[in-house]
Order: sequence, then C-alpha cells, then structure tokens
Amino acid sequence: MFGFLRKLRGFSGNTSADFPGAFSASQIIFLQLPFCDLDPISLCAKLEDDEFALGYLFGVADMANYQFNRSATGDQDAALNYIRHVFIESLGGDGEERFMQALRRQSSPVFGQGRQVGADDLGGWLQSQGQRHALGLARHFSELSR
Repeated sequence: MFGFLRKLRGFSGNTSADFPGAFSASQIIFLQLPFCDLDPISLCAKLEDDEFALGYLFGVADMANYQFNRSATGDQDAALNYIRHVFIESLGGDGEERFMQALRRQSSPVFGQGRQVGADDLGGWLQSQGQRHALGLARHFSELSR
C-alpha cells in the first residue's frame, strides 16, 4: 500500500473513461444527499467525524471497482486508485484528504459497518437494475438527527 501512496503524489488526473462505473458510484452517493439536507461540500465536512459515512463511501467505491473494473481484479494499486477517483469525483477538492482518512480507518468496526452497507447498496442497486434505491447513507444521517 505504501508504494501506492507514493504514486498518488504523481497522479495525472485520469479521465472518467479510465474508471468505468465511477460515475454510477458517485450518483448513488449524490442522489441521497437531498434526503440528508446535504451537498458534497457539507458531506465532506461530516465525513471528518463520521466513520460510518466514510466507510459507506468507501464501500460504494470498492463495490463499483469490483463490478465495473474487472480487468484490475487482484491489483491493489489499481483498486485504490479507482476508489480514490470516486472520492474525488464525489467530494471535490477535499476528496483526496477523505480518501487518505478512509485508508487510516480500515480497522474501525464502525467504518467496516458503513463499508458493508455501501457495498450492499450499490450491489443491490445493480442487481435490481436500478429498481432498488440505495438509501444507506440517507438512513444513517436520518437516524443521527433523531
């Protein structure tokens, strides 16, 4: 992983065509934001202190990589680069910082729960061909506001 982190500094800003399905992953996240009364910037701020939500984004991105980027199967550097791309596409400028934070939180059980819900949401959405809505992030924030 540390070799990958060194490579990040030289990231060239690949196009979305280099990351098949990344747009769909970002949309799964974006479509929930109105239900949470959030936008990408306020979501990014909340992620700083919310391991579940951070894990959720990671899980969505990880599942998108698995589903859409099969040519990179088994290549950890390519998988992490894909996940990083989804974070940046979804969160903008601070996406890089949240991605690095997510890498540091991998061992947290709360992060792991969020990661599983995110992966399940995207997987369920794909399996249902868009008929099942991904709402794990919206539910999480709804429960916090009670």
